[in-house]
Amino acid sequence: MTHLPRSREGVRAGILGFLAVLSALSVGLNCILAWKLYSPRVIARLAQLRKPGPIVAHDHVLGRADAPVSIIEYADFQCPYCAKLHETLLVLTREGRVRWAFREFPLPFHPDAEHEAEAAECAGLQGRFWPFANSLFAHPSKMHSVRFLKKVAGEMGLNMGSFVRCVEDHEERGDVLGQRQGGEDLWVTGTPTFFINGERYVGALPLEKIRALVAESRGI
Repeated sequence: MTHLPRSREGVRAGILGFLAVLSALSVGLNCILAWKLYSPRVIARLAQLRKPGPIVAHDHVLGRADAPVSIIEYADFQCPYCAKLHETLLVLTREGRVRWAFREFPLPFHPDAEHEAEAAECAGLQGRFWPFANSLFAHPSKMHSVRFLKKVAGEMGLNMGSFVRCVEDHEERGDVLGQRQGGEDLWVTGTPTFFINGERYVGALPLEKIRALVAESRGI
């Protein structure tokens, strides 16, 4: 029986079809691997490996300098869960349990959050960051007006000329963005995110839960 040889065109078409199948399989496998690598669960596990450096002089710090437990928090003034956690951490610092550092992390989808963070940093230049931050969290709003920010600053006895110039000229914008970038480098994606002696936690955990975590961190 005589076999007719395939034409060159037929062989070429067969090879191209085989390569196309291989290419499709490769793309499919790469998609699966990418999903495995970048799925939320895997990202969360990898994020646990990212830990903040120590509290530094530039941080806004509350609590005893010799407190056995340090908490570093990334927060947004328009985040209601940050407001809840703020109250909890104020209690713990007053009890002398922790040393707490606040770092700015204004979320891009919160209107004017970055502006509020800048205003708090401007108050910080006059040594009044914490009272200013407390006032913002005590008066939750989707957006605090410039008039409200000035009112808070005035009630605190800030130098209004310096404060208004700082806010209107965005003098602290670079600092705010730098703090947020520091959080992004740690794979912070939402607020509040906080670290108890380097261990990451997310959300407004209840007071007793955080007390237990602090005690555990101290080895009690």
